[in-house]
Amino acid sequence: MAMEFVIGLGSRIKRDDDIGNLVVEELKKRGLQDFEFLIAGNASENFLGYVKEKNPSRIFFVDAADFEGKLGEVKCFSVEDLSEVSMVTTHSAPLSLFRKFLPKTKIFVIGIKIKSTDFGTSLSKKVKEELPKIIKRVESIILQ
Repeated sequence: MAMEFVIGLGSRIKRDDDIGNLVVEELKKRGLQDFEFLIAGNASENFLGYVKEKNPSRIFFVDAADFEGKLGEVKCFSVEDLSEVSMVTTHSAPLSLFRKFLPKTKIFVIGIKIKSTDFGTSLSKKVKEELPKIIKRVESIILQ
């Protein structure tokens, strides 16, 4: 199997926006074969050269998102689909850079419906309660 990346996005100091990083940290502990896990925070573009050098078959960005759905819901979108859905991530600009420099790589965004991006370092209560289910759902998506 070819190399695949799972990249966590989000601000560590904006409560639920950190969900992408937290999920990827947990998945990294599971030692899944053929995946490399990166915590990019707000700066996924800093990893572009490294990822390009590895020439992955697929990249999954895991990020907090705003879409129609219930709190803690997980949806997977191709980068091309993002313009067609009402989904807002705080890190969309760098994703187009990955598309530009890795045209043959399949790129997906795994969006997680969150509650709060207020300043703070802990998840909101409901999102924290949903975290185990969120991690399980994200894992099932990347293993498909």
